[in-house]
Amino acid sequence: MASVGRFLLPLAALLLLLLLRSSAIQMINSPESGIQPMISWRQASIHMGTYVMRKAVAIFNAENGDSVPKITYAVQLLNSFWLEEGDHTSRFYVKFVAVQARFGLVLARFYLTVIGKDNNEPVHHTLTPILPFTPINEHNIAI
Repeated sequence: MASVGRFLLPLAALLLLLLLRSSAIQMINSPESGIQPMISWRQASIHMGTYVMRKAVAIFNAENGDSVPKITYAVQLLNSFWLEEGDHTSRFYVKFVAVQARFGLVLARFYLTVIGKDNNEPVHHTLTPILPFTPINEHNIAI
């Protein structure tokens, strides 16, 4: 029974933290709030954030080969924001919990730039990982 508690407690803490951050971001971006963000990043939808998270993992694993341990699984999306720059460029920031080979659970953060969103032009992705990823253990579970 204690081993089940050790497994479920960190996941419950991550879920609670995700809910608290989401509500705080909604409060800051609401028109009633006196706090206005300095730049025009917008919170991305869950679907968009999940897509960007999976795309970032695929590009990261493909670009790094064996030089950096691969991300084997994206566990939980925490935050995702996007910024549209002009007609053909979008920037995304995504933060999520992942499983990285040799390190276990890590906090991964990426910037993804997408250039060329039209059907007539090719899409180009530029990925910038914020390294090193922060290992997550029972001592630093608060993300």
